[in-house]
Amino acid sequence: MHMRCTILALGLFLIAPLSRSESVAANHVVAEHAWARATVEGADVGVVYMSIVNEGPASDALVSVSSPVSRVAQVHENRVDAQGMTEMRALDRVEIPAHARIDLKPTALHVMLVDLKKPLIYKSTFPITLVFERAGVVSVTVIVEKAGAMVPGDMDGMAM
Repeated sequence: MHMRCTILALGLFLIAPLSRSESVAANHVVAEHAWARATVEGADVGVVYMSIVNEGPASDALVSVSSPVSRVAQVHENRVDAQGMTEMRALDRVEIPAHARIDLKPTALHVMLVDLKKPLIYKSTFPITLVFERAGVVSVTVIVEKAGAMVPGDMDGMAM
């Protein structure tokens, strides 16, 4: 069983960059529609959004993220405090209940890419690795959308 899962994960890892597939699965966890906003030259942070679906019978948790395009990648959460101010904080883990969908989207949960090694260029792609407590490693190809985009394929994104 372990060998079959390893072969499946390796196959997904090799196929994802070659196709413009919008979802990647490992065990019962599926990452869908991974996208980022384009950044300008000199920007040191970027963001990644996607949906994560746990189709399995047990809860799981996203416990780490990484990408070769940045020195650090972290899941961040935006929250509004008692004074109405928005604050952002890094999370150690994101719980994903059984049969649930977690959306990483603007003004909510998102992956923050810290200390970018180069700008994220519109229409380019890059890999990101998600590590789940039960499902293990999921490698995803991220598509870069326009700067200011609010959803994948957003034609109203701001040109910067």
